[in-house]
Amino acid sequence: MLYNPLLNSFIVVVNTGSFSKASQQLYISNTAIMKQMNQLEMQCGFSLFQRSHSGIKLTNGGKYVYQEALKLINQSNEILENAKKIEDTKSYTIRIGSSYLDPSYILTNLWDSISAQFPNYQLEIIPFIDNKKNPNSVLNNIGIDYDIVIGCHGSSPKTNQFLLKEIGFTVAMPKNHPLATREVIELEDIKKQTIMIGNSTSSSPINEVRTYLLDHNVQLESVDSFYDLSTFNRCAASQNLLLCLPHWTNIHPNLINKKVKWEFQNQLYIYYSKKKEVCNFVQLLQQYLTKNPNLQLF
Repeated sequence: MLYNPLLNSFIVVVNTGSFSKASQQLYISNTAIMKQMNQLEMQCGFSLFQRSHSGIKLTNGGKYVYQEALKLINQSNEILENAKKIEDTKSYTIRIGSSYLDPSYILTNLWDSISAQFPNYQLEIIPFIDNKKNPNSVLNNIGIDYDIVIGCHGSSPKTNQFLLKEIGFTVAMPKNHPLATREVIELEDIKKQTIMIGNSTSSSPINEVRTYLLDHNVQLESVDSFYDLSTFNRCAASQNLLLCLPHWTNIHPNLINKKVKWEFQNQLYIYYSKKKEVCNFVQLLQQYLTKNPNLQLF
């Protein structure tokens, strides 16, 4: 609002022809509307109304203020609308963090099909190295080195986040593995295999898989809970399986990722900074994904 808000009440008083009718329309008391008009007259320095027992009448000055106030309010609304359009055309660059374990291709693949609907935004890919010694650095650097990261890091009070997708655990294996030709891996297929699986806390979804496999007498090989390239190299050099996630498909050229017929899942989040333009971008992205729930992300 670029004008005195008392003008809104003034126009209602003039249009209704009385303080009482204006108070009813504005949902305030009769006393309140009269106080507002008294205040407006004090600010103007002259009377806007001629008051009598028969009602109110505009003074000549009041008539002029009324006419010009209508123009002023319309002009003010037009200015704000034009300003909003200018602001809406402002371009923002959203920095997407990308690493082996938190690949950006999930969003960039999606961006190919939706970018026309987000003309004010462009993406910049910021590579980073997965830090085995400090796994929390991924989320700690959101808003500093990059604005958005897609991954499975649980919750964090330092960032905003929303659940992008429930994803089923997969198994990776060398491309020459006997099971590599299977479309979906059954439990019976892996009972005679060794599965490499990360050490984890009791609250981790990985631990549920571990318990399940042990209960079904599947041989396990423990690896560090934080996978790095050495983990995938180790799998590629063996004939073992590796508990994996579907968005890790392209990490190693000699491995293939396969779905498993079980119900175990992890949660894939979009983590993002609290900057206004980033929040606006993610909100638009959420709305699009909600309207298109069957989109293939990977």
